[in-house]
Amino acid sequence: MSNIANETPAMLKDMLSKALLKRIKKESFDIGYDVPQEMFKNLIEELHAKYGQTVVVLIDEYDKPILDHLDDTKTAAANRKVLRGFYGILKSMDPHLRLTFITGITKFTKTSIFSDMNNLSDITFSKKYSGICGISTSDLDECFAEHVKSLSAAEGFECSDGLRGKILAWYDGYSWDGRTQLLNPFSLLSFFDKESIANYWFASGTPNFLMGLMKEKPSAYTNLKNLEITELMLDLATIEKITVELLLFQTGYLTVKEVRKTDGAPVWV
Repeated sequence: MSNIANETPAMLKDMLSKALLKRIKKESFDIGYDVPQEMFKNLIEELHAKYGQTVVVLIDEYDKPILDHLDDTKTAAANRKVLRGFYGILKSMDPHLRLTFITGITKFTKTSIFSDMNNLSDITFSKKYSGICGISTSDLDECFAEHVKSLSAAEGFECSDGLRGKILAWYDGYSWDGRTQLLNPFSLLSFFDKESIANYWFASGTPNFLMGLMKEKPSAYTNLKNLEITELMLDLATIEKITVELLLFQTGYLTVKEVRKTDGAPVWV
């Protein structure tokens, strides 16, 4: 969704249609609709019929058309309505789908966007998937040992452990469960490519909407240690009520130190 222009709801609809039309033309399908959700629905059905296999749908940054307008809640709400209709067809497409995987920054409630999709499984904090979105230290040692060794000599380290420690100090500590520690993939790979320690993720990955919110009240975000995020805070997040603390947590700038239980409910610290 990052490549879909969304300045207005009309533009969002138009760009969704154009993106789908590219795939429709590539497959030589005859789909006579210009409404995004109908095009999406028919494309899935046609793909299933053509290849005889159920379809995998991958949607990255599902919430970008909303987050781009957090300073204009009217447009954000209108774009949310468009997305609700667009994503909503996936429920009826279940017989044609093998897997639907949706990623985004915010955890807007299912009733907010995915009101018709009660079959979604939120794996954000699932223990089974706590290590899928990053590079583990064992991955670092197994897959990048030669890179670390080569760079260690070039940087004047007596052994690889010295540079390894520096890499971990800069890029380790990304965690969603307080136990599984991961390295940021973009930063680590950029380091090996540039052969220089730097804030690669901040320089290229910081969302504009996040910086805009922080600029409104910078003094409130100078000390965010021991911040607690509850499941209720995540579930109640809306366009009108979403805090910078929550966004920092969900974008990975605040990592999880531990998970506590309060009255049986998880609290991320």
